[in-house]
Amino acid sequence: FRPGVEVEVVPAAVAAEGQARRAHPLYTRVRELKADSLVLDVPFGPEGPVKLEPGTELTLWRYKGAATYVTSVTVVENRPGEPPLLITTKPTGTRELSRRRYYRVQTALPFRAGALRGEVRNISGDGVLVAVPPGSLTCGQACSVEIELPGTQAPVRARARVVRIVSGEDEDLAGMQFEDIEERLREEIIRYVFRRQRELIRLREIGHPWQRLNPPHFGPSC
Repeated sequence: FRPGVEVEVVPAAVAAEGQARRAHPLYTRVRELKADSLVLDVPFGPEGPVKLEPGTELTLWRYKGAATYVTSVTVVENRPGEPPLLITTKPTGTRELSRRRYYRVQTALPFRAGALRGEVRNISGDGVLVAVPPGSLTCGQACSVEIELPGTQAPVRARARVVRIVSGEDEDLAGMQFEDIEERLREEIIRYVFRRQRELIRLREIGHPWQRLNPPHFGPSC
């Protein structure tokens, strides 16, 4: 979480606004890491800048190659400017969750595990991160899952195990690793990941996502 890196922001306040808003992940960039605080660009969503009140707890996710890192911060101040900045406490509890062999990409796809319904937030050939109702999955639990990929005639079916959970008031984020999946289905996922990556690059949601929605004087698009 050093200056210059991009992170995904998961605030409880945004999650509470409903499924439609959560379908669009929030991203920002680290501006500065001080001795007692973290300076971020204000995250932008589909409707513009997302106001996060002081005291809001945030979980920050960073995807670096095959690794995923997560940390916790609390909003201290909203500072106007070009771009507007978000001041938070210094990251705490930073940890590496796992390493994977496959590239992962953010998305919003229907997810099922028996009667359980949720949403895939990111996906790779190795597994998925899913948003589900609080307490519906537990670490170590294995289950049969179905994921609806765009452009496929039938859902991708696999057996996956929960390897981590970040609990929240309105939803849990569960990392699941595939344990039993047909290679042809894994290949379908990988093809989708590359298509989705190209789509995000075209939409400028990979690179400098806040610049896509900012006024022109905030800086050139990348």
